[in-house]
Amino acid sequence: MKWPFIYVVSLFGLWHTIDLEADTLFSSKIAPFLFSFVFIAFLFWLILKMSRRSSSSTSDGGGGVITTGDGVVTTGSFFDVSGGGDCSGGDCGGGGGD
Repeated sequence: MKWPFIYVVSLFGLWHTIDLEADTLFSSKIAPFLFSFVFIAFLFWLILKMSRRSSSSTSDGGGGVITTGDGVVTTGSFFDVSGGGDCSGGDCGGGGGD
């Protein structure tokens, strides 16, 4: 809970320090750079937190190890279409629209 507070306080302080027309180096050059850096770091932190939350609550549908009868070990997935059977005796294609 401390990281969001640190980011918000830093961004708030830097935002009020920025003055692009100021004569001081910190207010016109360094503060805008630091604000951008802290803002980007905050966005990455937020994205990382959100991706951990969503990945812990859902399954990706990824597969496990599939062993075929002849001893070949492959990895399976929800989108794996290689194990659909053979088409040696018939039409395995679509209707063709004819």
